[in-house]
Amino acid sequence: MTQEKILEINALKTQFKTKKGIAKVVDGIDLTVYKGETLGIVGESGCGKSMTSLSILKLIPEPGEIVEGSITLNGENLIKKTEKEMREVRGNHISMIFQEPMTSLNPVISIGEQIAETIRQHQGLGKKEANKRAIEMLELVGIPSPERRAKQEPFQLSGGMRQRVMIAMSMACNPEVLIADEPTTALDVTVQSQILKLMKNLQEKLNMGIIFITHDLGVVAETCDNVAVMYAGEIIEQSTTEELFKDPKHPYTKGLLNSLPKIYENQDKLVAMKGNIPSPNVEHKGCKFADRCPIAQPECLESRPSLLSYENGEYQVRCFVYEKEHSRKEESYG
Repeated sequence: MTQEKILEINALKTQFKTKKGIAKVVDGIDLTVYKGETLGIVGESGCGKSMTSLSILKLIPEPGEIVEGSITLNGENLIKKTEKEMREVRGNHISMIFQEPMTSLNPVISIGEQIAETIRQHQGLGKKEANKRAIEMLELVGIPSPERRAKQEPFQLSGGMRQRVMIAMSMACNPEVLIADEPTTALDVTVQSQILKLMKNLQEKLNMGIIFITHDLGVVAETCDNVAVMYAGEIIEQSTTEELFKDPKHPYTKGLLNSLPKIYENQDKLVAMKGNIPSPNVEHKGCKFADRCPIAQPECLESRPSLLSYENGEYQVRCFVYEKEHSRKEESYG
């Protein structure tokens, strides 16, 4: 069965002009989001995950700007849209759940009014209809006594409740794509599990695509259909979630998975990767991961590897060493 594309990103580059030079925070990435599927974007802090999401919505803070590429939603390139046209897209077609709901919600306006305002702006409903819809959304995300809760302000709710409010607000206009940027980071594991199940249930009802941004590989394993691993503004590996956990290809991906605690194995200590993500201001002649890579070859320091597709496009890897290993395997089978 052919998957239906909703959002397609091609060769996207987002840069910041700084005193230290040009910071390449998103450096030529390609991503595709399909209806009813969840795409995970994973990597360490500072690898460009959140800036990718802000680029999709054209909400990059100054002095940042998109300098190259396209972001296509249902055949329309968002890069070419004006700010007025983007306000129609945000919330209506693409919604976003931010990391910390307390900084995203207005602290002095009731949560019901905040959701209703979003509905009035994007759906053109009257005040009475919008308020009714807001209560329905609070009920949909599992908030008890929604009529009473709608009159409360954010500080009167728990962290889990506030995150449910953010989900209700983001879903109020039935978006085609939902971007969830670390939506469960500050929550305990019980509430986290409830939020993830809630998002999955709503996705099935609305058949929307989800971009799930996280550094938590456990969450990825539980929620995502496909995964893109980011490093220093680039995609360095992309595949189905099952394939990624079963057989990671890139040394960075292997490092991320090796750093996880293993429940069924005796571990004296966690295996950590040496070094840190390079500054986006630094210009790289070779592979951006070469300085930290345990299997780097001389050519890795001299040339930039491309993101190549393997096995008829089943997965993609940006690595010279893997490219050579895969070629040798094919020759031996041939």
